[in-house]
Amino acid sequence: MPIEPHLMDDEQLQEYCVTSSWSWVATNKRVIKYRESNETVTDLHDLSYSEIKGISLETDDRNHFYAALGVSALIVSPFLLLGTALPALGGLLIVGGLLSLVKWYLDAETSYFEFRGSGLIEKEPDQWKLETDADSDDAREFVKSVRSQL
Repeated sequence: MPIEPHLMDDEQLQEYCVTSSWSWVATNKRVIKYRESNETVTDLHDLSYSEIKGISLETDDRNHFYAALGVSALIVSPFLLLGTALPALGGLLIVGGLLSLVKWYLDAETSYFEFRGSGLIEKEPDQWKLETDADSDDAREFVKSVRSQL
C-alpha cells in the first residue's frame, strides 16, 4: 500500500477498506482516502477526526426515472406502429422502453456510509461517502475503527 510516504511520523495505520474507486485508511490521527495509478498515489484527501461528528448508513432506492421512461415508451409505441408512417420509430421505442425497464429492474438499491460533521464534510459532502456494499465486512470494520476514534 503506497500510502506510507503520506503518513506523519507518529501516525499509525488502524484499518483500511478498498472500494471500486478509492482506498480508505483509518489511522490513529485521521481518515485518508486516496486513489492510485501504477503504484503511485494520484488523488489524496484527508479528514481530521475532530471534523467527524458521526457516520450514518444510507440507502438509495432504484432510479424510478427508468421505469417511467420505459412504460411511457411502451405506451406511445403502438400509436407510432399502427397510426402513422413512422413504424421504425415505434419499433425503436419498444426496444428502448424494454431496455429502460431492464435497467430499472437490474439497478439494485445502493448503500453507503456517509460521514457527517463540519469543515470539509460540509463543503464536500459527496466526497465523504464510503460507497460500498453495506454488508461488506471490510466496510463495517473500517467504520467501527473510525467510530472508535470519535
